[in-house]
Amino acid sequence: MSYEFVRKWYEGLPPMERKLPVLYHDGKVYSPEEILSEIERGTALGEELQRKLERLLSPHTITSLDLSEFRKVAEERAKKIISMLPKGFSIVKISKEGRVDLTPESDEFFRLAVEGEYKRLLKIFGGKG
Repeated sequence: MSYEFVRKWYEGLPPMERKLPVLYHDGKVYSPEEILSEIERGTALGEELQRKLERLLSPHTITSLDLSEFRKVAEERAKKIISMLPKGFSIVKISKEGRVDLTPESDEFFRLAVEGEYKRLLKIFGGKG
């Protein structure tokens, strides 16, 4: 595959998605913008990120290690998104116990955000999510 393949993938992402982490490599997360920048600069890191990205975008190549890394990326995505929420933001959860307002500071809010981002990553890389 090639730079053009990565460029086309990047351009197919919604603008906000381009700034959120999608890839975990050597203990760090990278957004599509960072990946593309490294590839365009011709760095060794860019080559490694491109190889990993191309493998993940190929059918039937996601491993259990990749799924574990997606979980780490999902946590970083959730943190970034939560940091951008307006002050006073909350979601309402209705259960048999009644109504509960979940704020971004709550553990359950974070858990739900991570699950949502994990599913989004699976969709980005061709999974069912």
